[in-house]
Amino acid sequence: MDFKQSRGGFEETPLRAIVVEVSCTARDLWIKGHHEANGGNISIRLSPEEVTGLAAAESASEWIPLAGSPLPGLAGSYFLATSAGSCFRTLRRRPEETLGVIEFDESGQRYRVIWGFEGGNRPTSELPVHVQVHAMRREKTGVVIHSHPTHLVALSCLMEPDSIALTRLLWQMHGECVAFFPRGIEFLPFRMSGSDEAGRVAAQALEKRSMLLWEFHGTFTAGPSLDAVAGLIETADKAAEIYLKVAAAGGPKRRLSLEHVKAIAKAVGVEPDPEILGG
Repeated sequence: MDFKQSRGGFEETPLRAIVVEVSCTARDLWIKGHHEANGGNISIRLSPEEVTGLAAAESASEWIPLAGSPLPGLAGSYFLATSAGSCFRTLRRRPEETLGVIEFDESGQRYRVIWGFEGGNRPTSELPVHVQVHAMRREKTGVVIHSHPTHLVALSCLMEPDSIALTRLLWQMHGECVAFFPRGIEFLPFRMSGSDEAGRVAAQALEKRSMLLWEFHGTFTAGPSLDAVAGLIETADKAAEIYLKVAAAGGPKRRLSLEHVKAIAKAVGVEPDPEILGG
């Protein structure tokens, strides 16, 4: 992977390894079918140490007003994000164009670009959703990924939006599921994405869950690392795939009982949502 010199320098900064990891994860998610064309986006909260030496004030962009409500809780924060229109399949070819680092001002109302987004690119149109999720889950989340997992989206065409019913179905299809998402998956009706309102809805949903499935669209998944978030997407979508294949073969004749799910959760040391588990 070759990088050209871009705003603020890059080659000798800690960010380089993060960019390589993001590019590789994006490629993996595309291979699995979760990100067609320019579908989906990633954001990562960065520490001050990870942007040390990245940019001088004179090389940063102008301050840009954040679409939507101010987020004072993110004052002075840094984020790496994918650009609008970028493709996960080709992200690694031109990371200085398809990725960028933004810095929030001390009010949480504006941001500026301190690295990347070369060639006139800008952050993903889903930025208002990402940053509201980061603000809500400040102590729990370092990574947010918006994906279009094939089998979860297909499943959303077969079920009414019901978080309890969806989560139970996936928990009972595969023994790994309760270990990966013990708090369940929030399943909400379709809405236009990228708006301030969508950001508020996603942030509220992900305050208690790690994944949100929007009907006919895709998922927002939050977690502490790229591996954790990618693993959750893979696990949930695989369980949905198992169900769809079983349904095509005549429907489930057997499945894990909720007692099995409880036992698995106890064995791996997680606490499932009692409302979903049924007490």
